Amino acid sequence: MLPSNSLKARLQYGILALPIAFGGIPLYLYAPDFYATEIGLSLATLGSVLLALRLFDAISDPLWGWITDHFPDRRSLVLHMSFGAYLFGFVALFNPISGAGIAWFSMAILLSTAGYSLLAIQLNSLGAAWSSDEQELVQINGAREAFGLLGLIIAAITPAILLNYFSKGTAFSLVAATLVILLSISYAAFYRWVLHRDLKPSNLVKHRTIPRRLLRSTKAFFAIYGVSALASACPAVLIVFFVRDYLTLEVWTGLFLILYFVSGIIFIPLWKNVARLYGTSFSWGCSMCLAIVSFSGVLALSPGDFWGFAAICLLSGMAFGAELIIPPTILAKYLHQNAELANAGIAYSLIALLSKLALALSAGLMFWILELNQFTPGIQNMESAQLSLLYCYGLVPLIIKSIALIMLVIFRGNKIN
Repeated sequence: MLPSNSLKARLQYGILALPIAFGGIPLYLYAPDFYATEIGLSLATLGSVLLALRLFDAISDPLWGWITDHFPDRRSLVLHMSFGAYLFGFVALFNPISGAGIAWFSMAILLSTAGYSLLAIQLNSLGAAWSSDEQELVQINGAREAFGLLGLIIAAITPAILLNYFSKGTAFSLVAATLVILLSISYAAFYRWVLHRDLKPSNLVKHRTIPRRLLRSTKAFFAIYGVSALASACPAVLIVFFVRDYLTLEVWTGLFLILYFVSGIIFIPLWKNVARLYGTSFSWGCSMCLAIVSFSGVLALSPGDFWGFAAICLLSGMAFGAELIIPPTILAKYLHQNAELANAGIAYSLIALLSKLALALSAGLMFWILELNQFTPGIQNMESAQLSLLYCYGLVPLIIKSIALIMLVIFRGNKIN
């Protein structure tokens, strides 16, 4: 069995997060546009169906967590099935058959998101079970999230590059082919790591009851995580609007996103050291403070302020790196200390659920506020509408993140009971 401090083992484990990251931007940003322009489906139909599918995707996460926890002796089968569903669904989505319509779109989205979610939950729960040492858990989570951020960058820029040289249909077929290659290589490495782990059913005892103690003991942690995720989700759903319609820097949108995610990767080692020296809850609190201070600069931006917003992307991306590795480490630490590893799947499915609900809630809330203030994307808006966009993008997240920080101080983060 490979030791947890082995760099090779961490790479074999974490690399699967790279292709898993393709289950975000391509599925929810590019796929609707692809089916509207290439297949001819109406935006109203796509919007309604996609909303229903996203809600189902979110609420089904606890089911995937339950499957993970209740069938440890069938882990290989569950992994292979989730790998197949993710791969087949993604390829089918961007390679529709002749006459494909909303039914094909729905089937492909359901398969790919189910496979994506189950793979992600398996990856997180196995990482939590790997070690009980807090510093090793930070290293394990850091490896996984670094690969995840790298995958997110590749998933975001690959379609944009390919569309400069190919038709939309060909470009997204190549995106699907890219996923096939990356997922096949990564899954082979990850599964080799799984085979070296001691994952006998006797070490992952099945719980046949609802994990009530887990839910009671972690309610403060999940409340903090949910509020913090909501604060991060608000600017995420408005970034395109803000850069295009407020800053008038649409051509630089991709660069700003890359700067944000690359900053998250680069500064992960910093947060590892802070957690090692002062503890995980202190590290999480510092990242929230940095996010609040840096993002407050948004309120001072004016149209055309390229360097100001680039600096904000750099600093807020730095804080984002901690948000990726510290909460999973705190949760894993709790699972070890309270002999709850048999419920790791449920625990990490709740993180996935809260993240997806935060995105859905923030989109609904922000779009409703903007609509109420007569903001229209892509045109020259009145000053009041512009201000509503500025406050939704910059002020609302600051208030919500401040609430999360206060909650963390009160409940001290790592004491999640």
